[in-house]
Amino acid sequence: PRAKLRRQPPDASSAPTSARHATMAAPGERKLSLSAELRGHEQDVRSVAASPAGEVVTASRDASIRVWRRETDGARYELTRTLVGHSHYVGAVATLGPTGQVVSGSNDKHVIVWDDEAGTPSRILEGHTEVVACVASTDGGDIVSGSWDKTVRVWREGGAGASEVLTGHAQAVWAVLPLPDGAGIASASGDRTIRIWRGGVCAATLSGHADVVRALALVPGIGLVSASNDGTLRLWSLDGGALLTIHASDSFVYSVATLPGGELAACGEDRTLRIFSAADGTCLQVIAHPAPVWAVATLPNGDVVTGCADGVARVFTAEPSRRADADTIATFEQTVAAQQIPATEIPGQVGGVDVAALPDESALSVPGTKEGQHKIVRSAGGTPTIHVWSVADGAWKKLGDVVNDPHAAAGSAAAGGGGAGGGGIGPVLGQRVHNGKAYDFVFDVDIAEGQPPLPLPYNRGEDPWMAAQTFLHTNNLPQTYLEETANFIIQNAGPPPESARNVDPFTSAGAYVPPPQAGGVGGAGGAGGARNADPFTATGAYVPGAAPHPAA
Repeated sequence: PRAKLRRQPPDASSAPTSARHATMAAPGERKLSLSAELRGHEQDVRSVAASPAGEVVTASRDASIRVWRRETDGARYELTRTLVGHSHYVGAVATLGPTGQVVSGSNDKHVIVWDDEAGTPSRILEGHTEVVACVASTDGGDIVSGSWDKTVRVWREGGAGASEVLTGHAQAVWAVLPLPDGAGIASASGDRTIRIWRGGVCAATLSGHADVVRALALVPGIGLVSASNDGTLRLWSLDGGALLTIHASDSFVYSVATLPGGELAACGEDRTLRIFSAADGTCLQVIAHPAPVWAVATLPNGDVVTGCADGVARVFTAEPSRRADADTIATFEQTVAAQQIPATEIPGQVGGVDVAALPDESALSVPGTKEGQHKIVRSAGGTPTIHVWSVADGAWKKLGDVVNDPHAAAGSAAAGGGGAGGGGIGPVLGQRVHNGKAYDFVFDVDIAEGQPPLPLPYNRGEDPWMAAQTFLHTNNLPQTYLEETANFIIQNAGPPPESARNVDPFTSAGAYVPPPQAGGVGGAGGAGGARNADPFTATGAYVPGAAPHPAA
């Protein structure tokens, strides 16, 4: 994971309640298979969309947008247009109403509406002051955009400027969703909330996610679904009621879409497309990809398209006549199986992978217990391999070989512990080296655009506040980053044990934590927020002569 200071926050389950659920296809009825691979982009495909006519629109970090049409044989797509006009990454794309006109948002802070015939911008919408992270269109043809500048903007058809600027989110806006029948606009943010806007004001705030909310989609007959960095999907009624929480992944979930049968399609950092029942959250199918999957969308014919970090968009179908030929499917599966997955990126893995303690390949003769279950085994050649259980196929499908990442420590478990298998027997994959020392994590922290990331080393069992403070001192960074940096460590490495919290940096003993002062002077949760945070105790620091801040 990477942290981005100054730009955005560093990037649970509840029982279902009764609700009107859409008719669900039974498990196996809509088993998706590869239909086509859309190759042409030079970098990650960050966003995908479908036109009413069934064209696929892809947007990429290579600053281009491409439009693809299915060929008459039904199994292949041809590139019909390449739209170039943004000066930076294109991270958001949508189509407008019945015309299918393309609209895009970019890191260049612009929204562009494209002239499809000429392949050039017909309107450039300016107003956002940071990255445009999402775009969508209303039934009436208006454009809605969201940005890292924390605003949602509504652009009327034909207008040059935004007719509405919706403010209220405390962090970047990652997703916008026009609600049906003019019922308003939903927005999702890095502040972990979803807001419902009606008449230019916030009518409701939906809380529940424990991390950045990355995506939204309509669920006909129910309401909407949200996807989050906390690894969950949450189903909500349009009046804001929480209906169901689905644990979708042990990694970030980047995108979500609704299938014609009412199922939910989600994708993310764990390199998979997953299909879930919206009735009870059951995982119905898992499709592995060769790299993290940034985006998913549904086509009018029910097919599903994904945008992947390997620069390829892929279409999957449940219709036999649109499936790719056996050789193409076999090549795709071989590409997935051949990938090398760093031990630090294995979903749900805690600590290193103790190779000697792994079971051999005979463990794959034992069936899995649920769709998407992972199992790591030691191959005949001694290489650890990771597999996922497919209920439809009744078999373990290889996801790839488990390897050290480029910064990994070689050999044994330096800096603490024997890894997942315990005991420290044999090499433990997953630890990383920084300045000659092995760490469980070395995070990349982006400080400013155009500058290389700074390494943030951390070992499990450390006090995250102390690790964050050391990082700030080492890199001469402002003290205002302390809370954000420490929270990023906690979110990605897990909370520290009680014994590691509030450790005195000089005596290594438990530090004295003064009781909170009236009015919440600088303490967490008080009116002062993160003001005067003590770097060693993470509590409000004493300020001579200072009067208490007024209570919130």
